[in-house]
Amino acid sequence: MAADFCECAANWRIELIRLTTGEVLKVIIPTQFEFEMVYLEAGRGTISFNRHGVQPFSNRSEAGFLQMLQMYPKSVGIYFSRTAGGSATPAVPVPMFGGIIETFEGTSDGTVTLGFNEIQSYLDSRSIRSDLVFTAQDQRAIAQALVEYASGTNVLGGSVDPILGPGIQLIGGQGGAGAFNRNRTYLAVDRKFIGEALREFVAIIDGPVYSMSHSRQTITDVWTSEMLFRDTWFQGSPFPVIAWHHLTDLKFTMDGNGTANLVDAFGEPAADGTPLIQTFWPGGTFGSMPRYDAAPTFDTVSVASTLFDQAEGYHSDHADLAGNIQLSLSGLDYGTAAGAPTLTIEDLTPGNEVSLDIVSPHWAIKGGYTVPLSTAQPKIGRLSVAVGLEGPEQITVQIMEEQMSRLVIPNDADLETCWDCF
Repeated sequence: MAADFCECAANWRIELIRLTTGEVLKVIIPTQFEFEMVYLEAGRGTISFNRHGVQPFSNRSEAGFLQMLQMYPKSVGIYFSRTAGGSATPAVPVPMFGGIIETFEGTSDGTVTLGFNEIQSYLDSRSIRSDLVFTAQDQRAIAQALVEYASGTNVLGGSVDPILGPGIQLIGGQGGAGAFNRNRTYLAVDRKFIGEALREFVAIIDGPVYSMSHSRQTITDVWTSEMLFRDTWFQGSPFPVIAWHHLTDLKFTMDGNGTANLVDAFGEPAADGTPLIQTFWPGGTFGSMPRYDAAPTFDTVSVASTLFDQAEGYHSDHADLAGNIQLSLSGLDYGTAAGAPTLTIEDLTPGNEVSLDIVSPHWAIKGGYTVPLSTAQPKIGRLSVAVGLEGPEQITVQIMEEQMSRLVIPNDADLETCWDCF
């Protein structure tokens, strides 16, 4: 039985931590787990293990035994580090995911299943309880201040929460050069949650983006997570190429139910009830589509220019079909047996742009920076990792592209040779 447990955890180090301090409470060895990371959203996951460790029904005084308070929902967090794949080694693990335990399930044989959300989901549980006013401030600084309001350490906005209370080890940061100054007002009477405020902020046209990073101090065993805000996405590695020989399967869908190419955005009404409306209409459509209207509401926006930015951002997200390309991979390194190009899981960070050169028997999905004449800018929107008792990690990558028609074409016999199909 012990060998089964160890196979699942061979490439991973999984630690439970106290949220308020970041200190490590326990290292656990799972029977299975899965988690997902999402571009500009909080991911989630589940993990199962035996509370007695790798030896079921071991003595409760042994180190492997897990106490209830060491896995208590909302009090305990969880961190995943890779010990293989890309640059990761057992001596130098690579932190990959941090989360907050949300749900607990225990069975009579000692099996525990925990559900968790990504660490930044904490901001959906903290509201703005004092007036914050930002005037002509760098948008990255505004976003950073909102994150740090949850710990009472924000330096902008003119106030802090009157009841500081314990927070978690989540900090905000800024990267790159700032190019956009914004005005924002958040009133205590609205009790807007910080997570909602940030989602609205990053949704505006030319709004900030953020990446998550996690670090563990090896001497003190303390974990810290950072939301790093930039004006544009920073990609340290070259644009990776994803080819058919990297994949075990692919699937794509296109959905037009949310299509909108004329947007009337409604803001906060004036004191006399007059509605605030801003319209974004570029005067044309993708693929000779007819006009489709939308009227989203942003009820806390009272400035016309800000509302127009929200309308343009909504149009950018809805002007073409909603597409979902899912690519399936096995393990942590890909394509080494087939020759160049090769990939590792480190190339598959949500937010990173990729080039697609996937020519399968029935479909060609091509586009990106390294593809000649391509106007597509595909990026990774979601990365899911699933690990069970047997076999390698199962990886699912979701590709984002605003105009799906620039990527997916049928692979008819006279269109393109499928070199990887033979």
